[in-house]
Amino acid sequence: MIRVQLLLVLSIGIVLSGCSAIPEIGRDLPSDFVEGDLAFNARVVERYRSGMAEKDLETDLQAQGFAVDSVGNRAEFHSGSLPCVYSWYVEWKAESDIVSEVHGRYGSGCL
Repeated sequence: MIRVQLLLVLSIGIVLSGCSAIPEIGRDLPSDFVEGDLAFNARVVERYRSGMAEKDLETDLQAQGFAVDSVGNRAEFHSGSLPCVYSWYVEWKAESDIVSEVHGRYGSGCL
């Protein structure tokens, strides 16, 4: 019996260690993915305005847990596990290290 309880505790710990906090900018979106995508994009456009330093955008996204690809001008964050994974993406264009355009996408992929 103690062995079963220990295995259960270890299993729960492994599952929880795979969970990561959803970035602030991606929290509490509408449950409908079309509405959630629109709301996330609006938040991204509001927070990361054209004219800001590209490095500031990258630093803020990294601080929130996004994986930033500076070369591809893209950041992504994934949460969940099979059968569904939720994803948040931020993509931008920059000229001379200044953001000229930014948008966000949110969605889910399920088996």
